[in-house]
Amino acid sequence: MIIRPQPGRPGSGGRLPVPPKPLDPGHRLDPNRDGGGRGVQPPSTRDGRPIDQRPLRDGNGRFIPPGSHYNGVLDDRNIAGRIGDVDRGWNRDDHGYGWYDWDGRRLCHHYDQWGYHWWGFYVGSVYFWTRYYNDDYWWYDPYWHRWCWLDNDRWWWQNPDGNVYIVEGGNYYYYRNDGGTVVVVPDQTPPLTPPPGPAAPAQTQSFYSADGTRFITLDPNTGAAYLYDATVADASDPRAKGRFLASGVDSVQFNYADGQSQTLQQITLSFSDGMTTAFIDPNGARGVWLEASVATLYNLDDPSIAAVTLSQQASSVQMVDQPGQDAYGEQEQILEQIAVVQLDGSTADFDRDGNQTWGQFQPSAYREPAGQVESLRRKAQSSEAFQALQNAAP
Repeated sequence: MIIRPQPGRPGSGGRLPVPPKPLDPGHRLDPNRDGGGRGVQPPSTRDGRPIDQRPLRDGNGRFIPPGSHYNGVLDDRNIAGRIGDVDRGWNRDDHGYGWYDWDGRRLCHHYDQWGYHWWGFYVGSVYFWTRYYNDDYWWYDPYWHRWCWLDNDRWWWQNPDGNVYIVEGGNYYYYRNDGGTVVVVPDQTPPLTPPPGPAAPAQTQSFYSADGTRFITLDPNTGAAYLYDATVADASDPRAKGRFLASGVDSVQFNYADGQSQTLQQITLSFSDGMTTAFIDPNGARGVWLEASVATLYNLDDPSIAAVTLSQQASSVQMVDQPGQDAYGEQEQILEQIAVVQLDGSTADFDRDGNQTWGQFQPSAYREPAGQVESLRRKAQSSEAFQALQNAAP
């Protein structure tokens, strides 16, 4: 499962969901003290007539939280305000059901025997029940027995240690920030109550760049790494389908150029053999594999082109970009030069095809061209979201 950034305008950049700040115990629901699905039994009739709506489920019959197409209901602050008014004024001896039609939206209220307010939303042919607490909607997962809350159009869960997880595709994913690389790790905790349908355990890890332009998925079983362009809004665009980089990958790190823009400069892959490192340009066009001081350039655009040995005395590699236009006419980082730092401290420079150049390159003197920075700022509008992500991640 991939945590898909929310699409924006074409070329505007995807937006990775930003985890909310962890909630203190007094502001979150706890299944050990706040009940769960046991507290509400949806009514079967209204005004003596049968209710024909069905509970919200997926194709396998599994209960699911309301998705983004219900945001118009759950985002309505006028509705939320009215819910608060009803809860505060409710007769606590009344454990029946109260129906409300507000601005064309149909809701049902129930005050259960344990002293909790529930709200059912009846939308089209389906309904779902939530609780409104601490100015948030809460949904009870009947399989993991967890309370999840809605924030910024996504559902989240907080574990007892205070770590925040996103609920996606029936699985839970934890966010952590590793020096400018946002790592999304699936929670392997099995459900307490098996859900209907085939088991679909979450396994794939995802790594996101802090500038919001790229992400990589990594299969922990095979180490297969795929690079995605998050700036493409159209999922059918070839750039959004993923480019295979390598197998046997153990970890991923996004590296950035100097300056405050955090312009993505290259991607570093570490391999499970403990001896190999690969340096990939942000577009996945070229990659340099470094093993036992041997630096080898691979053309990832055309794997049929023979690899080129750049150096047998290499200690590290740095990609150097310049502003240019991609095949779609959009401004893009284009790989201009590959700098191979030798064991003796000298630097050997090569063009993108492995031909040695003789210009001197000093990594510490490199700065992003102003036009490139501004273009990338416009293209990756998720930068602010990722800044908030870094501040929010535990």
